[in-house]
Amino acid sequence: MKKKMKKIIAIVLTATMVMGVSIPAFANDSTFYMESVDSTVGIVTPYAFQNAFVSKTSKNIGNMTIEQVSYDYTFVQDEEDAEKANVSLSFIMFIGSQEYPVNVSGQVNAYSLSSGDILWEGPIEGTAIINGQKYDVLTGFSKLDSSSSIQASVTLQASDEEILSDPIVFTFGDTVLTKEIHDDIMSQATVADMSDLETGDEGIVPYANSFTYVASPTAYFSNSVTGLAQQAYIQKDSISDELSVAIKTYCNNVNTYYSNAGYTYPVTFIDSFNVNLSIPSGQGYSHAYIAGVRNDSRLNNNSGSLSSVSMYAFFCDVLNALGVPTNTVSNVLGSLKGSVNYSGSTNYYNVGVSFGITQLANFDTLSNGIPIVFQIGVTSDYAGNTRMTFGTSLRYRTQLGDSSGTSYQWVYTSAKDISYTTTVTI
Repeated sequence: MKKKMKKIIAIVLTATMVMGVSIPAFANDSTFYMESVDSTVGIVTPYAFQNAFVSKTSKNIGNMTIEQVSYDYTFVQDEEDAEKANVSLSFIMFIGSQEYPVNVSGQVNAYSLSSGDILWEGPIEGTAIINGQKYDVLTGFSKLDSSSSIQASVTLQASDEEILSDPIVFTFGDTVLTKEIHDDIMSQATVADMSDLETGDEGIVPYANSFTYVASPTAYFSNSVTGLAQQAYIQKDSISDELSVAIKTYCNNVNTYYSNAGYTYPVTFIDSFNVNLSIPSGQGYSHAYIAGVRNDSRLNNNSGSLSSVSMYAFFCDVLNALGVPTNTVSNVLGSLKGSVNYSGSTNYYNVGVSFGITQLANFDTLSNGIPIVFQIGVTSDYAGNTRMTFGTSLRYRTQLGDSSGTSYQWVYTSAKDISYTTTVTI
């Protein structure tokens, strides 16, 4: 995509469920104001929506709906990377006599279309308070470069890790993701299918060699989402003192949730995941520290980011060490690419991997997950016990189409985070 001049767009819109027309006004060359009365609100998960927005003392949840949504947003193209933009979106939901304000923000990515236009898309996030309960808000934000119209797909999930409340999903704005745009993006897509890692003809013995099992904690989505949301599979190499923390994904369980909500063909992929390891300092018996990350030597600095990283190169060596043949990894990961962010020190390290909408990652069939391998150093020659905390987080992106197949949306859903502490002998 060609470099573009920095663009700053500020847009104020008001949407109601009354049909009408959109009336734009222009303040100057870079600022637009628009008042809209032709936008509707679509409830993707009606039961979860009603259950959250009705008073806890009410027995009747059958008639609640969004009567009005008003929203405004700012869109600022990144100064250093013309293929990214910073977005802030504020909206107020008017439900019955109640008003629920929400603010979300984040960075979205640019995708070139065959028409010459550009699709800006990505998840932006924030929080909201509903009936006294705090919710994390993930909003799939979509916008064409040639238009001020936006499409917002909002997911609300309880912030409290102990509360398993159903993801609440609704949409507002205009239809940006038409069938034509959806098909254009999918024609550019790279698909990762990890099935060969389990069913190949090469006699794969997963996680062989000197790695041994440590733990496999799990996390869920909610009361209604079928099955697990993620699992962390932790192993230790007794020879090299390396620690593997792998994430097992459950894209199909997300599909089940949206199928139960009435969507015929939901398709879910991995949007992003994070893996971290913590070795608290000040422990009298600890002689271990984090020396680096085996996946890529470039990660052995304090912090940074890498774009368009080959997932084959990033995972081949560590999958080899865990018993997966090189040619199988090549066949499966192929040309899949992702962005890698990393930060940390000798006591804490976090590695995050994210995939754009043209990089379709699904690792469900890899039974013990996709691994980040941490290299552990020691300050003495004797074996000792070290207290360690392992953490993982996982976000899914689901493609939903309407019943006519003329419009689509990308909905984002997060698994509950995993944090697991144990003592490891190093």
